[in-house]
Amino acid sequence: MTTKENLKETVDLSQQLAEKEYEYAQLKVFYQIASVSSSVVKKSLFAFFTLIAALFLSIAAALWLGNLLESATLGFLWVGLFYVVLVSIALLFRKRIEKYVVNRLAKNYF
Repeated sequence: MTTKENLKETVDLSQQLAEKEYEYAQLKVFYQIASVSSSVVKKSLFAFFTLIAALFLSIAAALWLGNLLESATLGFLWVGLFYVVLVSIALLFRKRIEKYVVNRLAKNYF
């Protein structure tokens, strides 16, 4: 083989490699998009049903507390206060929560 033929073969192989790398990158991007999309849909459905359950449980707890306190208003007030306390705690620890979520996402996707 001459140098010219070797050079042509090297160029051809380099071009094939570049094409395969491009196809691989496309497949990898598709896989990541599909994975993230699937995860978002699953987690959204889970969050939706969890919120619906929490809503019904909150109403039930408020009615139960209302019966105990003999005032429906006080029952709903105590349940509302409970959620205010939960939100306050979440706000106090938001940096830790944010760091935890980012670390989990990084671990899952990279």
